[in-house]
Amino acid sequence: LGICLFPSLNVSSVGEIVAHECGHFSQGMGMRMSALIRGVGSWFSKASMFFDFRDLKLRQRMEHTEGWFRFVTVVDICVNFLVKFVLGTFYRMSVMVDTYASRRMEYHADSVAVAFVGSERFCESSNALERLTLAFEKAIKECQLLYQSGRVPDDFATFVSIRMGELDEHDLRWVRQRLANEEFDMLSTHPETRKRIAAALRRNEDGIFGLDAPAFHLFSDFPARARFLTHHFYDVECGIDVFADNLIPVSEFDHESKAAVKTIQGCQDYEVVCAKVVAPFTIRCSDFQWSQLSFGDLAAEFFAQCRNYEGCISDLEAKREELRKHLGSRYQIRIARGARARG
Repeated sequence: LGICLFPSLNVSSVGEIVAHECGHFSQGMGMRMSALIRGVGSWFSKASMFFDFRDLKLRQRMEHTEGWFRFVTVVDICVNFLVKFVLGTFYRMSVMVDTYASRRMEYHADSVAVAFVGSERFCESSNALERLTLAFEKAIKECQLLYQSGRVPDDFATFVSIRMGELDEHDLRWVRQRLANEEFDMLSTHPETRKRIAAALRRNEDGIFGLDAPAFHLFSDFPARARFLTHHFYDVECGIDVFADNLIPVSEFDHESKAAVKTIQGCQDYEVVCAKVVAPFTIRCSDFQWSQLSFGDLAAEFFAQCRNYEGCISDLEAKREELRKHLGSRYQIRIARGARARG
């Protein structure tokens, strides 16, 4: 179980996940057949897609034979190609059979989870996992952003939980649309989430377990364990060296991350407005391409070129003040040469 589950979900949701995995343990014959199909399919894959000793012998015979023997070698190569094609077809069939069996086993494991927590709690847990996935993606992006400055949160699980609690209506709508637009994939090992939820609702079971307490209460000292596993995640999974100076408390890292996101959003908004204003003009800075400019110097140069474009001046000034709240006094600005002048 991922450590990010416990601060973000309740005990019933974690129990549903455990019951689902225990349902797989009861699929003894199904698991053995699935492993057998994958093993046979792996052999078909190697026999049909890889260059082997027989292919090498045929190539050597093709280079050193002539006349009637050369014709026989060509026929042998065609037969070998046909055999590989048939074995490749068997491999594709084995994959489809294996994925179909895997999807059926997922439905069976879901039935065990529904019998344990009930249909309604199963649906709530499934939706919570989708929101947690989105929060995890947001947290990863923010950590990648601030890692460039050598700063990472000391408790990644709690940081993901904070981001999950801050999901707004736009994010929730996006999650619902993703569930609704999820397409069937014949090679997928898991069914679509919405079909699994619909199957659980059709069972209409009450379940035998229900506890809404936070799941991290299951640990005697969850923060210490979370910090230990966070360091392990950075060291082993991500392959980065993290020292005590790089690990920032979650509250402080959360504040810095929000400021960085606002800064990037402000830069993007400012860039959009600048693009609208610069379109009819050309900024002439032929002496440099990369330069360290203070914001005042850049603004003076820019507004000197756009003095006649009064309609956008007020908007640019507002964006400039917004950026000053989040950025320092100097910026690395790339000024592209050869901007096309219009008007």
